[in-house]
Amino acid sequence: MARNLDDGYIGSVLLELRRGRALSQDDVAERVGISRQTLANWERNVVSPGLDAVIRLARALGVPTSVFLPNDPVSLQPPGWETVARRLALSYDHALRLRSLLAEKGIAETASTEEALLIWMRDQKVLP
Repeated sequence: MARNLDDGYIGSVLLELRRGRALSQDDVAERVGISRQTLANWERNVVSPGLDAVIRLARALGVPTSVFLPNDPVSLQPPGWETVARRLALSYDHALRLRSLLAEKGIAETASTEEALLIWMRDQKVLP
C-alpha cells in the first residue's frame, strides 16, 4: 500500500470535484475502472492514487490533471533514492536495491538525496 505523501491534497480535491458534480463514489469508480473502496481510500487520504489513476480521474471528472497537483514544488520532487539512482546511472536492479535498503529503515520515500547516497555508498563498501 502506497503511503500518502500529498498531505491530503488529492483526496480533498477529488471529494470536492465528485460532490460538486453530484456523483456517487460508485459513479466515479466505474468511470475510472476501480472499486468504490479504492476511491473511498483516496478521498479519505488512506493512500494516494498513482499517476495513471490521476489521469483517469481527470478524464472521468472532466478536469485537467494539474487540478490534482499541489502548488508546493517541494512536494513534486522525486524521492532521494530516485535522484541518486538517476545521477549515478544505476541499473534497474541496483535502483531497486537502494530503494529496498531505504525501505528497511522505513525511509524509502522520505530519505533525502544525501541520506540515500550515504546508505548506498555504505552498502557498496565505499564508506565504512
